[in-house]
Amino acid sequence: MICDVDSPLSSHPRDLPDAPLELSVLGDIASVEVIAPEWDALLDRTACNRAFGSAAFYLATATAFSATPRPIAARRAGRLVGLFPLFATSSGLGLLRDFADHKDMLVEPGDDAAARALLVRALDETGGGTLVLRNLHERSTCARLVAAGLDDLGCSVTRLADVPSCQARLAPGEAPYAAALSHNLRATVRRALRRAAERGVTVGELHPGSYDPAALPDRFLRLHAERLGPDTTLSRDVGRAFLRAALPQLFTQRRLRVMALRDGERVIAIDLCMVGARSLCTWNTGFVADAEPLSPGHLLFHAELELARALGLAELDFLSGDQPYKVRWANASSRIIAFELRALTAGRGRGAR
Repeated sequence: MICDVDSPLSSHPRDLPDAPLELSVLGDIASVEVIAPEWDALLDRTACNRAFGSAAFYLATATAFSATPRPIAARRAGRLVGLFPLFATSSGLGLLRDFADHKDMLVEPGDDAAARALLVRALDETGGGTLVLRNLHERSTCARLVAAGLDDLGCSVTRLADVPSCQARLAPGEAPYAAALSHNLRATVRRALRRAAERGVTVGELHPGSYDPAALPDRFLRLHAERLGPDTTLSRDVGRAFLRAALPQLFTQRRLRVMALRDGERVIAIDLCMVGARSLCTWNTGFVADAEPLSPGHLLFHAELELARALGLAELDFLSGDQPYKVRWANASSRIIAFELRALTAGRGRGAR
């Protein structure tokens, strides 16, 4: 959950002040499918990424990776107030190394007690193994719990390798951000826009009402392979299975926004953007070879900045990595972090009862 690091956390949601917390482990896909509407409703009350944190993303991951679900649900008076989207791993439990750049537990705003209880239950459910929390935003709930100290939980904490990330933070209005970009980048964007107009290529969103969601995965895969070759992670069996399971539903739900270049009716470039509570996240791109002279990356990023502003979002997030083509657009940076937790004391790591 990405939230203001200075915001206070109370022990319970305001509308459920005295309701006891009930925890349960969901052990199969069918159980997750049953609570999917509640899952997404809780997600939309948090500041977590609306796509990466969704039930559709989790279910597609379970299907593509043949992973065993072990999400932990927290309820007060029957209402879902917390959910830890874990999977079984060879060493215990964890947030999988999958296709989500930002992961976290989902917790009702203000319910710090539920967050702690989910972490404690997760440690118990490892059966003496490890709890691996990866791809955490610096301001995630999981990261904040670890930073606050876990000595009282009797577990060891190992910080794993960080991954750099960069963002384009958008001040009100276009001028402050645009003025800070390099002269060369602004000139390149102007040339790209001019060339696109001369060729009759348009830049804009695809919408589920006019573009078939079922056709999106295979169209993207063809463009992605043409850009990067046939042996990328997304082009392999697991990646194809994930995209075909996840993209149509995320696109229909508008948790995924799709920016495209069109040459007439032909879609020649696609950038998949995951929607966050405060950011638009550019995730994966593909384009045909003959689009390359148009500088499709510049055209897509430029359009996505405009979309982020139109949606009232605070930033365009370039997600994992600090490649030069991302850094050119960025005016801020952060770290994507990971931890391995292991229970050390009796009462932790006992497994399900």
